[in-house]
Amino acid sequence: MGWCPVGVKFVPSALNDAVQGVLTLLYGDFRFTTKTRDEIIRQRHAKGESLSILAREYGISPQRVFQIVNSKPKDSAS
Repeated sequence: MGWCPVGVKFVPSALNDAVQGVLTLLYGDFRFTTKTRDEIIRQRHAKGESLSILAREYGISPQRVFQIVNSKPKDSAS
């Protein structure tokens, strides 16, 4: 089975294909990576958004958001 946009293995392939099609229509072939997510979280927090709002929107804990905004981004060359 190919890449599953919802991150679970038990999604029927027809549903998986439909979801992938909708995501492709909305976002092109964009793959949301952790690095991209972390950079967006840092930028949004720097503009004043709270840890709890960011945590809720990204489905992670406020503690994880705190770790992200207080860590330095890794060098892209590594």
